Amino acid sequence: MDRYNIDNHKLMYHPHEVSKWHKGESIAPIYVEISPTNLCNQSCSFCGIDFLKQKSHWLGAIELKKELKAMARLGVKSVMFAGEGEPLMHPDIIGMIMYAYKCGLDVALTTNGTLLDLPMARAILPYLTWLRVSINGASRETYKKVHGKDDFERVCDNIQNAKSLGLVCTIGMQFVVLPENDLELRMAANLAIDLEADYLSFKPFSQHPQMESKKYKGLKYGDFLMDSMQDIVASLPNFDIIYRKQAFEACNKGVKGTHLCYACSFWAYIDSLGNVWSCSVWIGVGAFYKGNIYRDEAKDTWKSPKVQAIPAGDCRINCRMEQVNKYLHNLTNGVRHENFI
Repeated sequence: MDRYNIDNHKLMYHPHEVSKWHKGESIAPIYVEISPTNLCNQSCSFCGIDFLKQKSHWLGAIELKKELKAMARLGVKSVMFAGEGEPLMHPDIIGMIMYAYKCGLDVALTTNGTLLDLPMARAILPYLTWLRVSINGASRETYKKVHGKDDFERVCDNIQNAKSLGLVCTIGMQFVVLPENDLELRMAANLAIDLEADYLSFKPFSQHPQMESKKYKGLKYGDFLMDSMQDIVASLPNFDIIYRKQAFEACNKGVKGTHLCYACSFWAYIDSLGNVWSCSVWIGVGAFYKGNIYRDEAKDTWKSPKVQAIPAGDCRINCRMEQVNKYLHNLTNGVRHENFI
């Protein structure tokens, strides 16, 4: 059961924006990811941004708050704090989350959970729609092997303590399936239940096109592993195990994202330098650059002329916007017998 539509998309719930886009009108993205910093306190084996050889960067809190207000006014509906590093390392992350909420935006956070102690949880959870913790090992030994740090018990305690607050915020766990941890899928499910998380998502690894490490390039998931995830879902009908079947199948088939990306009008990414990109995979590529929050007027960044499609080139296998692209491609180019619904 995937109540959150994590293995699909939600663009069909925004017909007004899709209609404006289809008519050629400019729209603001519905959803924006924000990277407060490029610093991280872990060194995960599957990290996809090893190509970013930058010094330490912190997104300016004053500038971002000004931008958040403008984004909400121009039509952005939600933001997620995640990005190149660990967002909870930013010294003003609490203030940025609170301000985004006060602007009327839906707010989410993806984190490794190491800094999500009780004071932090109490400070941010009332303003979050959901929070997702990346935990890629169900034992201390495997977790340390994948994350590069011995933080397993701390993260587990933090998840359990955050849930004990009884707040509305959905708290999920995400498990990237790798050769190091693929024998712990059942353990991961039991762990999520023990910690009283709201769901556990099994996610395949996806090689970033600019990633220097080739450790997991071409990683495939065999039938036994796919069947195991399906069996875990079936055996736990009262708990949300989100087996991202479409994503795993795309990885196994080597399916890359569309060569024309239609989704770029509907989401965007603010990096830790304040640059705005229409795709986080193509940071540094001019066709995807939208502006900079320090230098450009918000109206020019977020309400730029409508882009029907951007040439995506050699995109990543299992692009997270692929389902959105299929939807928009059919809408733009039509399908046969469309009136037989």
